Amino acid sequence: MNRYARFALAPARRRARGVSLLTAVFLVVVLASLAAAIARVSMVQSSSSSLDMLGVQAYQAARSGLEWGMFQQLRMAPADGACIASPSTFAMPADGGLRSFTVTVRCDQHPANAAGNTTNRWTITAIACNGPVATECSNASPGPEYVQRQVQAELN
Repeated sequence: MNRYARFALAPARRRARGVSLLTAVFLVVVLASLAAAIARVSMVQSSSSSLDMLGVQAYQAARSGLEWGMFQQLRMAPADGACIASPSTFAMPADGGLRSFTVTVRCDQHPANAAGNTTNRWTITAIACNGPVATECSNASPGPEYVQRQVQAELN
């Protein structure tokens, strides 16, 4: 290579010197954004999974309350067919997996129909929640971790 060709390449190298720094900064910003997005998706998925688990537990607590209410009504119903004391609110046992839930059980008696049928009919409703207000599951302003489930059955 002659000496004139060597000096002709020098200005082109000087102009390209800042491109590698700019590329490195761009890659760092892209990778940091990607890491932040992955962390956010992971956090949302974990929170969603936690709420799903609380929902299943609330459903099981409501089912327990419904079965308790049906047992009480079928076993303890007065002779006139009236409902058991309603509503009845209780906390789930402290030694079980549903200890953070409160259940409210209500009983509604159906009146005799137009044909004069006086068969005793009741509707038992159980509502379970993990953030009761005044010991009852009717939270008008629930927090982000509040879960409530309701189940209902009709007895004849």
